[in-house]
Amino acid sequence: MQDIADRAGLNKQLIAYHFGGEEGLWNELSRLWVHQEETFNQPDTPLDEVLVRYLHQALDGPRGSRLNAWAGLTGAGPEVEREDLSDMERRKEAGEIGEDLDPGAVLLLMGAVALPVVTPHTVRSVLGMDPQSSEFREFYTEQLRRIVRRLG
Repeated sequence: MQDIADRAGLNKQLIAYHFGGEEGLWNELSRLWVHQEETFNQPDTPLDEVLVRYLHQALDGPRGSRLNAWAGLTGAGPEVEREDLSDMERRKEAGEIGEDLDPGAVLLLMGAVALPVVTPHTVRSVLGMDPQSSEFREFYTEQLRRIVRRLG
């Protein structure tokens, strides 16, 4: 929270008061993410397009992915409820995910959208591309589409 306060030019206690502490701040960020997610993850949108939209969200605004990675590495985030897999299960029923694949495991695979902003050095090392370049964005977008289409 101190880093957030410093960047905002505010007192840490003011943020804690407004949000009710770290957990309140985390809950507000989560609420905002769910609202944003609802704008691009629609049930009738093909899975490959949903993944690309997640990728573009991560590339355009990497702070959410980085905060999530930091929380996971440090244990700083609050305990979360089990993920609702109903959308992935529906997609499996519709044939977008193969019968032999677990919807939860496929959802974990979707973490590939965060990789370019969480470990950009990996992108440079493996692909020899700058993860912030338009060349990488176009290449990786198409590759993710192809990978997801093969899951069905």
